[in-house]
Amino acid sequence: MGDQSTLHFSLSHCAGLSLFAVAGSPVGVDVEQLPDREPMDKCIARLHPMERAELTRVPYAERPMRFCRLWTRKEAYLKALGTGLNRELGRDYLGDGRNGDSPKRPDDWTVLNLPCGPEDNTHAAAIAIPAGMRAPDAVRELH
Repeated sequence: MGDQSTLHFSLSHCAGLSLFAVAGSPVGVDVEQLPDREPMDKCIARLHPMERAELTRVPYAERPMRFCRLWTRKEAYLKALGTGLNRELGRDYLGDGRNGDSPKRPDDWTVLNLPCGPEDNTHAAAIAIPAGMRAPDAVRELH
């Protein structure tokens, strides 16, 4: 898939972690440290309506990790599209999809959570790759 003579890359870093992806097709990655309450609450208001509903249904103690996983999926996807945060945050659904009434994620993309180390409780990370592209082995083992 994609022009194999062209390399695409994505880079993200925060609080001591770096994530880098190189592929023959567009790719996006993001890694984030769990947010504080105020920035998280401000961002939630700008998300897709179903993403907001999913986040507000979970107990507040679980919300930072759930939000961070959602945010990294969204930012990885937007990087892969090439728009970054210039695209309206509420336009695309990248939520958990745990409810039967949840919309589908974008058809042309596979967006997956990535492991962030043995504890995996202070950061979240994600990768977005074109549908049909093989995910790295470590990612496939998570799902």
